[in-house]
Amino acid sequence: MCVIKNIIKNYANFHSYMIYNEQKKSFDMKVLSNVNSGIYFIVEIDCNEKVLIHKVGMADGKKGLTGRMNTYWHNNCLTISKEKDKTITMIDRVMTNELKGRVLAMYYMEVPTTIISLFGYDDIKQSPIRDLECKLSVDAKKEGHPLLLSKFH
Repeated sequence: MCVIKNIIKNYANFHSYMIYNEQKKSFDMKVLSNVNSGIYFIVEIDCNEKVLIHKVGMADGKKGLTGRMNTYWHNNCLTISKEKDKTITMIDRVMTNELKGRVLAMYYMEVPTTIISLFGYDDIKQSPIRDLECKLSVDAKKEGHPLLLSKFH
């Protein structure tokens, strides 16, 4: 059973195609605006229409999915040294070797957070994003997806 592909099909929104720009060390893709925290997927559809998942990621920072996706897009990757950002180094290695010339696609799904009361504070944000991202990544690996842009590779 393809649990992850069904989740993407039924719950995720298509954002943009992604073409890697070797000079900028980032992707040419649409900018995402005004999207909250959630999960994103970077996928490839091969010539046989098979969906290959290369990354399951999470974004729960201050700018949510918008901020995380824009780091893939923004050309400031050139100013970040390879020693300081292992993700950019890994993406560059994979996109200039195993996935060279391939067009990828990004999908995302917002994941709601709830506000709870805890120890006298009435505004503690509680989020399932980290657990969900971990479970989705493990399931993608179990289902045989390559996850070439992930630490699960």
